Amino acid sequence: PGPPGPPAPGDPRDGVADSSAWAEQFVSGTTISALVWGDGQGDAQLIGTSLLLSGVPELGAEGFQFCGNIGPIQLQGAMHLKLENAVKTLASRAFFEGIIGLDLVVNPEAVFLLEVNPRLTASHWLYERNSPGSSVKRQLLGAGWDEWGLLGDRSRPAASGPAVSGAVGLQLIVWNREPRPAPLLLNDGLPAGFRLADLPFPGIWIDANVPLCSIMGTTKTVAQMIASVAEISAHVRELGLQGSNLAGFLHRFIAEAQEFCAFEDR
Repeated sequence: PGPPGPPAPGDPRDGVADSSAWAEQFVSGTTISALVWGDGQGDAQLIGTSLLLSGVPELGAEGFQFCGNIGPIQLQGAMHLKLENAVKTLASRAFFEGIIGLDLVVNPEAVFLLEVNPRLTASHWLYERNSPGSSVKRQLLGAGWDEWGLLGDRSRPAASGPAVSGAVGLQLIVWNREPRPAPLLLNDGLPAGFRLADLPFPGIWIDANVPLCSIMGTTKTVAQMIASVAEISAHVRELGLQGSNLAGFLHRFIAEAQEFCAFEDR
């Protein structure tokens, strides 16, 4: 039939020279991630929410490169209700089934939805450790991957809202700044509750501007988490975080976020 003709007046494409290039309004505020389960029938449940990190220079990242999550968190009052209402509305119109991730920005004006990821997201482990089966088991059951009945019933967790157990979970993505052979990264001597994950095979070539590894851990309080990150940054030299003041960034980021959310740390 040949290429399509020019858009008619009033067509959304009118005046767009290149459909592969789009402009999006920047929204300031605290970035959060939400994990949601949909039943495919127009209903959904919010499994949990966490702080979302991206483009953190102290982790070697730039732009909107994903840098990890901290949580679970509980949005304050009206913000939590707005998020739950948005989840219900999305489910009632899209009839999605299984686990999806939502990226959002929260500020004093509203909760803004940025992106929908139709998959398990990296933050799911924050909720799995408090409510086993809340995401991974549901996803497997929804996909029909249990022909032997080993995963049990497709039941909901007991809690009706985000699972917050009193512990703070952290996953940070460290980005590689310069091309180099992958260093030997060991978990020896890390603070209690912390480990390095997603490790490259030692000696393979790693380009610049790609993820190097993850830092994962849990602590009882936000203060302990920040102190542990400071210790790792100073002593695990292979990560290249010395002098980055990553702990200082986390302190400021979390302090700003607590205007809208709370950790049930102890």
